[in-house]
Amino acid sequence: MKETYDPTDLDMTPQLLRIESKKPDVIIGGSGTASAKVLKNLKQTGYTGKIVGSSGVANDATIKNAGDAAEGIYISARLNYGNPAPNEKELFNYVKEKNGGLPSSFSANGWMGYCF
Repeated sequence: MKETYDPTDLDMTPQLLRIESKKPDVIIGGSGTASAKVLKNLKQTGYTGKIVGSSGVANDATIKNAGDAAEGIYISARLNYGNPAPNEKELFNYVKEKNGGLPSSFSANGWMGYCF
């Protein structure tokens, strides 16, 4: 089943309730910062199943905007946010020093190029 939303939509609950009514094994929760709204709306509906997001979800803005609704989401990421490798720790430290946050998964692309 596929439902869409406009990134400027403030509430995706109607689409999410239609998806939930089909009892899916997993919901793919979008990409980028608009996905924070999807995550929050899923939590508000009481959804307790698995949520998968693209690497575009792995960024500070989504995590901050989604709050605890981001807990437990599965993402494909180019960085190991839970247990960074030594060379990844360099990137984490650099980004934290520069802007106080976490590197986005897109930062990893530039970092890999720098390392090579």
